Amino acid sequence: DNSGDIFILENEKTVRYLQFKDKKAGRINCILPDPADPGNIYMATGDSSIYSCSVGDSLKVLKKTDISPLSQVQQFEYIDGDLWICTRNGIGVMDEKGFHKLENIPMDNSIGHVMTDYEGNLWFTSTRQGVMKIVPNQFSNIFERFKLPEAVVNSTCRYGNRLFIATDTGLTVLDEKGVVFSIPLTKAVTASGVPLEAADLVELLDGCRIRSIIRDSLGRLWISTWRSHGLLRYDKGKLTAFTVEDGLFSDQVRIVYECRDGSMLVACTGGVNVIEKDRVTRSYGEQDGITNTEVLTVAETDKGDILIGTDGGGIFVFSGE
Repeated sequence: DNSGDIFILENEKTVRYLQFKDKKAGRINCILPDPADPGNIYMATGDSSIYSCSVGDSLKVLKKTDISPLSQVQQFEYIDGDLWICTRNGIGVMDEKGFHKLENIPMDNSIGHVMTDYEGNLWFTSTRQGVMKIVPNQFSNIFERFKLPEAVVNSTCRYGNRLFIATDTGLTVLDEKGVVFSIPLTKAVTASGVPLEAADLVELLDGCRIRSIIRDSLGRLWISTWRSHGLLRYDKGKLTAFTVEDGLFSDQVRIVYECRDGSMLVACTGGVNVIEKDRVTRSYGEQDGITNTEVLTVAETDKGDILIGTDGGGIFVFSGE
């Protein structure tokens, strides 16, 4: 009521009249029954506190929550298990993790009401700023979740229970526990059999620009690097590198594509190489009529034709017959 106290009606009769004893906190100006705990209420006064109270012969404060810098609650609303709080100077929400103030929103003054629609969108009204709609984000920011620095991501690939992320500055690997900092190598050689001084995949690719990562039908990862290690194939701890010395046009590899027969098409600066059983067996380049050999992508059609997409030179088609 106007004095800041609460009266309870039951069967058209006033059955209780309750006063809030903490007069320093101000008058009660907002209440909401707690749907998760019958017999209790949420209550707010003119300060920056929310009270969880039991309602009996008197009001008993069970918990006091500071919501500063918000103050003067105008309305509570319980939506999908969270307590939404409309105040004179902003919007807050209480969930299982505690209280959070909404940031980076256009409405921050005299918020009086909140409701949800059938799609789960939240609608807020303000006597000074109109109506605001908040739509739930259908996406999650993995880098934000795992507190990773921002990076340009060129490709992602699932490998077992891990997510491999190709960036301009190296390889990031995540599992259900967080960042995987090390992937030990049991063997590392070039396709020609030359040993490589590499003991860990993540360490090897640190600082390298990775253009793409794909998983083939045999469960192996193909990692396309740019001006560093050529094309890498990772298979359960074993690493094989395909380089210029092994027949690639260049070490500027953009992407690989697995054909139906299991061969791999490698798109790189200079053209397209074909890898079969650890060997470069065919190549499509300038000598084959590709006038622009800055190849961006490659694919195989249902008929077996090879499509080669270039950087400004159009698409070149080579018959699979």
